[in-house]
Amino acid sequence: MSDEIYGTTGWIGLERSMMDEPMFSNANLWHVYSYLAMRSRYSSSPKKIAIGGCVVTLEQGEVIFGRRSCAKDICMKESTVYAQIQKLIKMDAIEVRVISEKQKNVFSVIRVKNYKERFRPSSYKDKEFDEAAMFAQMDAEDKEFHAEMGITDA
Repeated sequence: MSDEIYGTTGWIGLERSMMDEPMFSNANLWHVYSYLAMRSRYSSSPKKIAIGGCVVTLEQGEVIFGRRSCAKDICMKESTVYAQIQKLIKMDAIEVRVISEKQKNVFSVIRVKNYKERFRPSSYKDKEFDEAAMFAQMDAEDKEFHAEMGITDA
């Protein structure tokens, strides 16, 4: 289900300027933040899904979140995940929307703020692109770099 919703088989762009972000110097904080970015919906097309008796529309940069599953996925204590989420909220890096059913918290939707600007490669911003063409371009750039550096294939 997650591949269909989030597109988890692809990749996200990561600008080098992210190293200047305050969260980068805190390993736990960076781990949770990058996990959210990688799990967030990449497509700019909204996706309606049914979960926990609710229908939720996920936009680009949003992820259905549970701290238990996150903690398990990234091998971190639930309390540590929770603390990092609270820090990210205070830093204005994420927004949390709790989805409830009959006053029972069912799950949360987290929106990574400025997702498109932060995690889509500069050369592809504001347009959808053909993944095969992108990989062909990356291969060409790698070959050019290898030629410049005098690296040959084994």
